[in-house]
Amino acid sequence: MRRWIALSAAGLATYFLYPAAPPWWAAQHHLVPAVARISTRGWEVIGLHGAGNLLNAAQLDAANPIAAMPSLHTAFATMAVAVFLPHVSWKVKPLLLAYPAAMALTLIYSGEHWFIDVIAGIAYVVMVLAVVAGAESLVRRAGQGRLTWPPFIFHR
Repeated sequence: MRRWIALSAAGLATYFLYPAAPPWWAAQHHLVPAVARISTRGWEVIGLHGAGNLLNAAQLDAANPIAAMPSLHTAFATMAVAVFLPHVSWKVKPLLLAYPAAMALTLIYSGEHWFIDVIAGIAYVVMVLAVVAGAESLVRRAGQGRLTWPPFIFHR
C-alpha cells in the first residue's frame, strides 16, 4: 500500500510541476499534426453509443488535460505486475508482463500518451520500489525490526 500511495503522490506532484499535454490535446490546439483519439470507439463497436458519448463528455468536463507525464495508467499496470511477478510460476510471467506492454501500446496508439510518458511511468515504478524499500529498511533498523512508518498507519 505504501508503494501504491507513493506512486500516486509522485505522479500527482509531477502533474503540478511539469504539466504536459497528451497527444490528443496537443493536436486539438494545433501544436502537433492531427491525432485520432480512439479510446472511446470500442463502445460504438459493441453498440453502446451513449456510453462512448458519456465518457467523452465526462473527459471534457472532469479530465485534467495536462496530466500526461508520467503515464500512471502504465505505472499502475507495471506496479501490479511487480507485486505479483515474484509469486507466480515462470509459465505465468510472460502473461503478466504482457499486461503493462499492452497498456503502453494501447495508450500510445489511442493518442492518450506519448512514448516518453509511458517510459516515465515505468521509471516511476522502479524509483518508488527502490525508495520505499530503502525507507522501510532504514525504519526497521531504527525501530529494531518493528515497522512503524509512516506514523499515520496503524499496526496490529
